[in-house]
Amino acid sequence: MKTLLTISLLFLGVVSQSVDAWGFDGQRKGFVLGGGVGWGITSFTVHGGWHTESGPFNYWSFVGDFRIGHAPSNQIEMVYSNKVSFFSASDPVLMESALHGLHTATVNYYFRPDGPGFFIGGGLGVASLALITEVDEEIWTGLAFHVGGGFGFSKHSAVAADLAYGLPRDRESGEDYRIVSLSITVISTAF
Repeated sequence: MKTLLTISLLFLGVVSQSVDAWGFDGQRKGFVLGGGVGWGITSFTVHGGWHTESGPFNYWSFVGDFRIGHAPSNQIEMVYSNKVSFFSASDPVLMESALHGLHTATVNYYFRPDGPGFFIGGGLGVASLALITEVDEEIWTGLAFHVGGGFGFSKHSAVAADLAYGLPRDRESGEDYRIVSLSITVISTAF
């Protein structure tokens, strides 16, 4: 966990300080690459299978966000976004550490074409849930979407808040996991 946090902080520092040295032109229009780290709350309920309904179970989670894509203008950004929440569960359903991911096609709209300012966004894609302490790790998948927004406090850095909803399903047991996560992340983006 410390290694992941160290790598994430180094990535944020390098991206925010040396994007011009990487050949990016400083205009959002074109190729974009970014990522961030933060904290959140992950909540889930279980339906079906041998459960009639269990939950909601709520956990503090460490959040990572990776994005790569293209901006057709300085105000619109279309990216693949991978948002991941890591949490340690201590309930009768999971009883172990888990990773909840959202893999979405995301569109962000920036109210100002450059510099500090607000933005909003949302995406649709696939949710995943994996118990990471199992030897034979299973990954359950289903539909996901997220909405959010934030404030860019410099040209390449922002604070973002996201509300995500995922429906991964364990097809073997028939259990549906309804996962809601709220997160706040600090994001750096190279463009």
